[in-house]
Amino acid sequence: MLVWSACSLAGVVVLGVVAASTGLRYWAVGAAHGGLALVTFVLLLVGLRGPARGVEFGAGAFGRIAAVLVAITLLIGAGLLAARLRRRAPSPLVIGLHATLGVAALVMLAAYVSV
Repeated sequence: MLVWSACSLAGVVVLGVVAASTGLRYWAVGAAHGGLALVTFVLLLVGLRGPARGVEFGAGAFGRIAAVLVAITLLIGAGLLAARLRRRAPSPLVIGLHATLGVAALVMLAAYVSV
């Protein structure tokens, strides 16, 4: 389950890059980005119910850290969606924070899955 969540998180990041490069002109890309992010979060939570991995290498908490980062990123993404629905331009700082936390979650989850 963790490998599937890592693969789907990589897909979320790619969709985020596509959405950013098109300036979010296509709402379907943004909807796919958010929907796949929710699926990723559920897969990650289900995958973390199993035994801890990487404890002997000091990476035992990487999965939980990735889950927290994904949760925070989802909350920020919901705020970005709310701003778009109110026809307000979201702050570039918030968009950058959303992207940074998403990539950090991908790195943490990839490190956790690889051990």
